[in-house]
Amino acid sequence: MSVLIRTADYQIDGVAIRAIRREVFCGEQKIPEALDFDGRDATAQHWLVEMGLVDRGTQAVATVRSRTIAPDTHKIERLAVLPSHRRRGIALALMEFVLKQLQQQGGKTVVVHAQGYIQPLYDRLQFLPEGDRFVEAGIEHVKMVRCI
Repeated sequence: MSVLIRTADYQIDGVAIRAIRREVFCGEQKIPEALDFDGRDATAQHWLVEMGLVDRGTQAVATVRSRTIAPDTHKIERLAVLPSHRRRGIALALMEFVLKQLQQQGGKTVVVHAQGYIQPLYDRLQFLPEGDRFVEAGIEHVKMVRCI
């Protein structure tokens, strides 16, 4: 089975991106679609992870987006991995890829609003917590920042 991480074109890949996010955020986490699909997707950068399946083509299994929120500062959002593909290092590999891409684009700082359960992933990626925990979309988060 092969794994491909690539920059996505939202106009072309939007169906796959939305399907992953609907399953993870709207289905599993019960986040209303209006909160997840906030109107910023068309101007955000997106990435996809695709798994190559023997004799069955590829399947999109993970996605993430980023937005420029200030000069040289990006916010990474909407990291989602399908339940059937978790615990394989996909989120870590995707985040490492995205961080390199943002650095190559001249980014200096990256911000995430990490859900509490996923904070260890961001700790591993050398993000540092900043400020108090807060609730976003009914889920506890912490702001985390990393220089790249």
